[in-house]
Amino acid sequence: MTLPTRFTCMFLTTNHLSAATCRLLDEWSAGIDLVHRRDFSTAPIMVAPSDTGWFVNAAVEERDDRIPDDLWACIEYANTHECDLIQFDASGDDVDELPDLGGPA
Repeated sequence: MTLPTRFTCMFLTTNHLSAATCRLLDEWSAGIDLVHRRDFSTAPIMVAPSDTGWFVNAAVEERDDRIPDDLWACIEYANTHECDLIQFDASGDDVDELPDLGGPA
């Protein structure tokens, strides 16, 4: 029996993002209706809102110029640890390898 493809998610604190990047993630994920599959974002990567943060696709091979440096650093960190998805959350894990930028304002 073949198992379905699995994705690995990394749980990171929103403090690894700047307030400006948090606003951008809000903008990219605003109005997305995943239930009815309409109003998809024009963001350069998949971003979906959660109650206290965002889910961000980390399975990105090439950097788009619209991805901020702090978000790209988190994506690279996730890729280094073979994770496909990042859940940014206020109560997420704080890792020493990524800077503390304060998160949402």
